[in-house]
Amino acid sequence: MRLFETIKETVTVGQAAEYYGMKIGRNNMICCLFHNDHYPSMKLNTTYYYCFGCGATGDVIQFVANLFGLWCIWTRKLHICTFLLSR
Repeated sequence: MRLFETIKETVTVGQAAEYYGMKIGRNNMICCLFHNDHYPSMKLNTTYYYCFGCGATGDVIQFVANLFGLWCIWTRKLHICTFLLSR
């Protein structure tokens, strides 16, 4: 899908995290949203994220989809387009 490729080229995982109100700490670390995390264990790289605690990983599309529990591909597209248009 060209839409997803365009999003991945335009929006970093860190930008998406900041957009949704997450505070990014030293070394681009945040507390993992996908398990009960008390200390930052999720690394936000430019093109992907990885949690050293639970092993969650993915790109910016998967990050936003998992954040909101979106599994339908059309719901994902709608949500990501909304994010891009609001920038």
